[in-house]
Amino acid sequence: MPDLAAPAWPEVDAAAVLALPVGSTEQHGPHLPLSTDTDVALALCERLAGARRDVLVAPAVAYGSSGEHAGFPGTLSIGQDALELLLVELVRSATLTFRRVLLVSTHGGDASTVQRAARQLRDESCDVLVWGSRTVTRTPGAPRRPCSWRSIRPGCAWTGRWPVTPGRSRS
Repeated sequence: MPDLAAPAWPEVDAAAVLALPVGSTEQHGPHLPLSTDTDVALALCERLAGARRDVLVAPAVAYGSSGEHAGFPGTLSIGQDALELLLVELVRSATLTFRRVLLVSTHGGDASTVQRAARQLRDESCDVLVWGSRTVTRTPGAPRRPCSWRSIRPGCAWTGRWPVTPGRSRS
């Protein structure tokens, strides 16, 4: 898998498209890891790179705007403004080397922030595309997420536990 973090700088193909996975670190029910959104974004980028020789995969952005999950242990959130600034600066930097940047965002709560960053970058003449799935459910435990998750990390999802609200009994 073409991974931007692996080669030394003289080996980097500047003609490549840089795929940047954008995820989050937050709860997805008691049956999925906190890295679910990041892992799904990374897997999508890796599969794209496997299908196209002109794609390199950047290290994932594992933090997003996840304030709505603050009551769950392990949630790490940087907020919308910080995420937007981070993406703008990363893409500005990347477009000095790469002909195009593809942002692959799988945390539904970041969709508008990623789009705002992309609009600003396009206004600056950066060649940036966004792929984001609005079908990614925000309901912990809904069937789509565990099914897609099992295809990425078999054996890691769904232990038969049901989603809970913080502070409520798990039984």
